[in-house]
Amino acid sequence: MSKTTTALPLISIIIPTYNRERYIRDAIDSIIAQSYSNWEIIIVDDCSSDNTSVIIEEYQKYYPVTYLLTEKPASGASLARNIGIQESHGEFIIFLDSDDLYYSDALMVLYKAHLEHPGCQVTQGFYTSVDVELNPIKTQGIDLIPHPSGQGYLLPYGEEVNWEKLMRGQVCASLTTCLIKREVFDTVGLLREDLRHWEDYEYIVRIYKNYQQGLIPIPAYIVKYRAQPESTSRSAENNQRMIHCYLSVLDNIFNDPELPQEIKSKWYSFAYSRVFRVLCRIQLKSGRNNEARTLAFKAIKHSSFSPKQWAFQLAPIVVQSFLSPQVYEKLASMNRIAKLQILSLLRSMKDKSKVSTSQLPTINPGQNA
Repeated sequence: MSKTTTALPLISIIIPTYNRERYIRDAIDSIIAQSYSNWEIIIVDDCSSDNTSVIIEEYQKYYPVTYLLTEKPASGASLARNIGIQESHGEFIIFLDSDDLYYSDALMVLYKAHLEHPGCQVTQGFYTSVDVELNPIKTQGIDLIPHPSGQGYLLPYGEEVNWEKLMRGQVCASLTTCLIKREVFDTVGLLREDLRHWEDYEYIVRIYKNYQQGLIPIPAYIVKYRAQPESTSRSAENNQRMIHCYLSVLDNIFNDPELPQEIKSKWYSFAYSRVFRVLCRIQLKSGRNNEARTLAFKAIKHSSFSPKQWAFQLAPIVVQSFLSPQVYEKLASMNRIAKLQILSLLRSMKDKSKVSTSQLPTINPGQNA
């Protein structure tokens, strides 16, 4: 039985799952291995047809695991998460996908950040991407900058969240890296169940609208995100659904009468252009160059960039759409490494004597979960 202590508030960990018998043990084991000890697991199964239920029954004998089913198969992760929220008991709530893993100090790092920022509603870390065998993937996610001292990390885009960073995609848009106070769901509401893509980003935007000083980024890696070759984000048949979800989220953001007018005026064109660039890169990774090229030209159509921005941000995408997936991945990896080195140099020059935010325990991307 997992050890508990009254000194620590209960954290409810909600895991949506669907046919993940191959990976769900890893997810649950990474929770059991946490240095934070007072938690409950709520698994919401989208009516799996594999042996998921048998595996979970084994854990229920020894650990606080609740197992729930949706009413019909493949209803979506948002519905499953919402069911979990309504059945949870914790003072804090966090999500974990059933094929992902926590780093071993993940919950403790996020909880300590709440203690050090008493007014915050959400503490948010970052994730590293791995393949199905947990080997690092270096072309996904947002990198933290190694601290000049060699201890811990610096946030890549400063220590606060604002509209500009949300529009630029500089905020880690993954709810699995967020420890959220229960009251947030009473204020912000539940997740949009009509979204099968980008639901995390949409919800983080809603959190920021309600708690602009309450969303605190933490310079620590929280989750190992396992990229699946069969992921819906890489499936050709889901391409149009993905585009629809992304555009629906942006339409709702910019049609919101409470959105400051200066944000609408400054970021409207950029936000739509960025979405098409993101979608283009997803297609490039999957080798669907024709679709990528179409999306690249849509990015140009929506763009209000200067000629310099066109040359350095949009033109390369069109060129990349003629490359093979292998060549694209290699160039993307090289670009990411160079970008991280430049950011590291700039931050080192600016923050030589600055210590990592909150002095939290360091979670290294290479550390075992």
